[in-house]
Amino acid sequence: MPFIRDESDFEFDMDAAEEEIEAARAALPFGYLTPQQYGAKRLSFDPKALTGVAAAAMATVLATGFMQFRVNYDGGHDEGFAHGDAFIGKDGKIESAKAVAARLGSKDSAALRAAVTGPQASHWDDAASYYAKLSDTDVVSMAFDELADALASALLGDGYGTGEYSMYGAFIADLITGQMIDDPRAEQPPTSTFT
Repeated sequence: MPFIRDESDFEFDMDAAEEEIEAARAALPFGYLTPQQYGAKRLSFDPKALTGVAAAAMATVLATGFMQFRVNYDGGHDEGFAHGDAFIGKDGKIESAKAVAARLGSKDSAALRAAVTGPQASHWDDAASYYAKLSDTDVVSMAFDELADALASALLGDGYGTGEYSMYGAFIADLITGQMIDDPRAEQPPTSTFT
């Protein structure tokens, strides 16, 4: 279940924000999940529905023998962000996403760069020129983060709605079955200071 950061040093008019949020909710054609509903919901994504660089990143990961992907997400006070944390193999072996990207960089970056072309291949504008400027390792890391974003969007909805509430959390996605499991051990991201 998502957590809410303690931002006690951040000055914010909560009463005005709650009125604005309630007005926005009333205008929407769907309802928000309560924490209890969220926790009880069976969460999954369709691995075959992934496209572009997210699909290519998943294929790259599966080719290494990893079956699960642990993802952290954070509101960042503006919009939702997701980052690949670690991969888990069938044998239970865990390796950080950063270490996997460093190991695969020179071998898999060309295929991931190629996956960035075409419509809806990436959530970044002008992704092909952006990816062209990255090192091989950074290409793989960015592709892992795009996969993480696609999975977080499937779990929490596009944009996640995490920004306004400063929410954070983590989940583990099974890349074969599409099942997503909330990780209640999610660590709070560093608190930002606002002036």
